Amino acid sequence: MRILFALFLLILTTSIARAELVHDKVYESVMSTNTIRCGSADWPPFIMTDPATKQVSGAMKDVMDEIGKRMGLQIAWTATLGWGEITTAANSGKIDLFCNTIWPDKAQLHNMTLSRPLFYTPTYAYVRAGDNRFDNNYDAINDPAVTIGGIDGDTSYVTMRDYFPKAHMLALPAESDMPQLLMSVVTKKADLILADPSVIADYDRMNPGKIRQVKGKPLFVMSELLVTRAGEQQFMNAVDTVLDLLINEGVIDRILKKYKITTSYVPRPSVDLPKMQGK
Repeated sequence: MRILFALFLLILTTSIARAELVHDKVYESVMSTNTIRCGSADWPPFIMTDPATKQVSGAMKDVMDEIGKRMGLQIAWTATLGWGEITTAANSGKIDLFCNTIWPDKAQLHNMTLSRPLFYTPTYAYVRAGDNRFDNNYDAINDPAVTIGGIDGDTSYVTMRDYFPKAHMLALPAESDMPQLLMSVVTKKADLILADPSVIADYDRMNPGKIRQVKGKPLFVMSELLVTRAGEQQFMNAVDTVLDLLINEGVIDRILKKYKITTSYVPRPSVDLPKMQGK
């Protein structure tokens, strides 16, 4: 009887292990091809795609190059996506990893595998120049007469809809990008949007005086994460291990400084080492 019970446990354990491995398709694919297929969406200065050559540059390109080097893998930028298309692209197998960062929301938590935070970004409301209605008064946003712009399926849309339920939401198509979202404010289709200062600064350099930050403390402090297909914990564990190294060694901090990104903040290293003098 004990032998039969032990055999049953062995079969059950083996079956569970095999069932869990089914979820690790991305890990198996990445390791067999020696390549991470990256999806991205333009978000200067984090990701910028040259329209003529399709070459990708920016802070997250440098971060992914470091991840590839540490894991012994090639990084292939294979898909340019709209912000509302990320979940579908990852879960359908179109990409292995979305290689720009996202802000988490409940939909992402339920349908994606998320990395540890690479850095944190305070986010603000942005309005047309001359619009002072919401300065130091975020409660005024929660009004049916106010229209908040967002990209359908994107975290900024979901977060603002949940936080200001009385306001009207303007949902741009899932494949829309940041310039289109900003244009919705400039053209008065929306009264405000949620964004981070580094992206607005990049837009303002080319379109000065169009958009202004609402005065007040940050609306939210967003964790900046990488995402992959739901159930891919083995792959994401490997990525997280490398991210820990890059944070502890100051690599991500140096990359943000290289691109003059002063509005996002890298987590503190896991351990504070005493100052040591070399022998």
